[in-house]
Amino acid sequence: MSTQDKKFVLLTGELSSLEQDMPPFSIFEEQVLQFLNALSIRLRRNPEAHPFPDLSAFAFWCRGSHLRQLAKGQNTESLCFGRGLAFHVCPSNVPLNFAYSLAAGLLAGCACAVRLSSRDFPQARLLCREMDALLHTEFRGLLSYITCFQCEHDHPVLARLSERCGVRVLWGGDEAIRQIRQLPLSPRAVELSFASRYSVCVIDAGAFLSDPNPERLSERFYSDAYFAGQWACTSPRALLWLGEDAQIKAAQKFLWQKVERLCQNRTDFLPVHAVKKREHFCLMAAQNPEVRLCAQSNHAVRVLTPRLTPELLELWTGDGLFLETHAQTLDTLLPILGERCQTLCCYGIKTAELREFLRRARPAGIDRVVPLGSSMQFSLVWDGIDLIRAMSRSVEFS
Repeated sequence: MSTQDKKFVLLTGELSSLEQDMPPFSIFEEQVLQFLNALSIRLRRNPEAHPFPDLSAFAFWCRGSHLRQLAKGQNTESLCFGRGLAFHVCPSNVPLNFAYSLAAGLLAGCACAVRLSSRDFPQARLLCREMDALLHTEFRGLLSYITCFQCEHDHPVLARLSERCGVRVLWGGDEAIRQIRQLPLSPRAVELSFASRYSVCVIDAGAFLSDPNPERLSERFYSDAYFAGQWACTSPRALLWLGEDAQIKAAQKFLWQKVERLCQNRTDFLPVHAVKKREHFCLMAAQNPEVRLCAQSNHAVRVLTPRLTPELLELWTGDGLFLETHAQTLDTLLPILGERCQTLCCYGIKTAELREFLRRARPAGIDRVVPLGSSMQFSLVWDGIDLIRAMSRSVEFS
């Protein structure tokens, strides 16, 4: 492999780092905390970053004060080191997923090799440029620990990194992950797999209407649902309303009118998406004649159904398609809380009620319960996996 390899694009770091075995850091290493904080400062001061809300969110997440607060929740007194090289394979639907995966690997004490999607995201390019600038100046000690690149799916570097890594972190669709899993790991390596998931939203209609600012709540729903064209695992595909019929009808009308206004300037929902959504509604109706289509535009196509089922979710096609129902209790969610259900976004339901529901139902899915508007907020516990623990090892003294 060389810099002339047209199938390989180096974005951050140096090519030679991919062949080096670097000693691990302790978890939450001071040098790593300083690097991520310096990156946060550069991004927040760079006017080129301001048009990208996801880049601003990452800069805010990796500021030093926040990371030191996260470190307090870890047992930093015991000896915990990274597992060596962490090889990250990141998806094509979320531009900055790679940044959070990389940060988690560094905080866990690992050297990181990160394969980005081949799609050209300007915010990803900008972030890699800022990291590279820091690594070639004040943080040269980390230069061999951070390598970001793009390459073809069949590039030999992927096999070499899989053989050498101590932990492989896979993000993406089921088929993409199956493809990478054909590359063998070393016997002691561990693998973290974050495959296709879906999320749901629950709103208490009475609480929604009595909120002093239901418009703000509607904006939060929009933020959760429409990120990455509704294709992110954290984006709700189904919406359950709780409450009385009159309240639900009023809340639905308010929410969807606001969503339509927020969608007016979007250019990513094309006529082909409209055709596909209606085609899939017809397939849903063939399975369940009780479903109804409700759509004022291509931006928000709602399938109103008396019940939520896995079969209906299998026919979901993204790009602003929602399954929507109403009920008196959370039990209506049970049929769709299988292992692929990731996040439950909520408004107006007490935490104690949610805890009791999950304790009683014991669903195979739901790894996150978050307030409305928070589904995309990254946590070091993701899909039920503690990333720091999973990517590090503990030294036991007896």
